[in-house]
Amino acid sequence: MDVLDEAATKSKDDADIRVGRRVRALRLERNLSLADLAAKAGISIGALSQIERGMSSLRVKV
Repeated sequence: MDVLDEAATKSKDDADIRVGRRVRALRLERNLSLADLAAKAGISIGALSQIERGMSSLRVKV
């Protein structure tokens, strides 16, 4: 992997983490459980948990 690929990957990972933190903050602000928001978004609790922890990218559809 060259330097540009590493920078792009790091930027993507950072974005996933920032988005995940924001999703979690908004969920908590609205007093929703993981199960509540997952059901509203049509995804599994595990998928939502991974998004919130920055381990998985949030799809635009979700």
